[in-house]
Amino acid sequence: MPQHFIQDYITELSYVSNYYSDLTPKHLSFVAAINNFQPPDIFRPFAYCELGCGCGKTTNTVAACYPKANCIGVDINSDHIKIAKNESSGLSNIHFFDVSFKDALHLDLIKFDFIVMHGVWSWVNDSVRSDILKFVKKFLKTKGLFYISYDSMPGWTQLQPFHKIMSLYTKNMQCPLEEKAKSAMAYLQYLHINKSPFFERNPDAKCFLQLLERSDIRYIVHELFNEHLRPDYFCDVAAKMQNAGLSFVGNNSYIDNYYTILPEPFKELLGTANDRISLETHKSIIQNDRFRKDLYTKSKPSLDCEKNYLRNFIFGASKSIHDLRLKVDFSGYSVTLAANPYLTIFQLLSEKQLTIKELNKKLKRSPQKIAETIENIINCMLTN
Repeated sequence: MPQHFIQDYITELSYVSNYYSDLTPKHLSFVAAINNFQPPDIFRPFAYCELGCGCGKTTNTVAACYPKANCIGVDINSDHIKIAKNESSGLSNIHFFDVSFKDALHLDLIKFDFIVMHGVWSWVNDSVRSDILKFVKKFLKTKGLFYISYDSMPGWTQLQPFHKIMSLYTKNMQCPLEEKAKSAMAYLQYLHINKSPFFERNPDAKCFLQLLERSDIRYIVHELFNEHLRPDYFCDVAAKMQNAGLSFVGNNSYIDNYYTILPEPFKELLGTANDRISLETHKSIIQNDRFRKDLYTKSKPSLDCEKNYLRNFIFGASKSIHDLRLKVDFSGYSVTLAANPYLTIFQLLSEKQLTIKELNKKLKRSPQKIAETIENIINCMLTN
């Protein structure tokens, strides 16, 4: 086995160091609450773990934002962990481990309120996937949340040839992976410029090539040179989660938790689903999902969780009133918010950050109307 692979995973080149807001406790808790699953209480000390933490930017940020939290980062790439540890200087509530997921199973760890993993699932073999699920099963608290993101089908259908084409073209090249990736990109660009039918008959491939041209070469290496790159259908991932004792909570993109925004013909189709997994599978196919961000838990949904939990959150306006749009277009559908009460809500939140209870009072609504105010706030977030 070449030295730049450990357990078939690329370690020759460090991955891009990014911060992912989708992995933050407040974001995950909000998604759980709007789906009526009781989230961990982030207003008290909690435990947080990122599997495949890379250079640790997200884990370190969480540790800095929540000084009473206990944060852990795990990654098999020793170069990643060195960077992560260096950037954690001054933080006493975070620890990083340079180990495989299999070895992490034997660490002396506490149980976690949050376990998160960005992208890794798509790049590892079945044995490593099994280790991931064993880790979650062992270390996730009963009401904890597990976040997993992965390349998905059917959106990857027309993109899978990229993986094979690039590996075949560079198979016999004796050079670092970075140089292989650059050569493979030049080959793809040659095919595109000369109007290869692969690109001419495949508009998604054209768009993906443009995305790769704007991307860091390290992203291209990790995304397309991993031997085990495998996009998955949502239902197949959900089945593996179910076997590990996990229930689907929702999609980590706020808007994707609301099926009623889809065009009318598809609402009728969704009405034929007899369970949550079938419903979400239909939606994933309808929307041609290429990358999914999903949330799972060991617990069951509870009524009124949204109302009881979100009342403690503080909200504020993040843009100028000149940038406010009451009509927002998405792919295939649009959402329009009424001027009343949304302009008033926006004005109030522009002046001061408020809790749901405080906002409800400012709107001169009775305490019994707090559910309506929560719905208004969620609509504001869905439409940005």
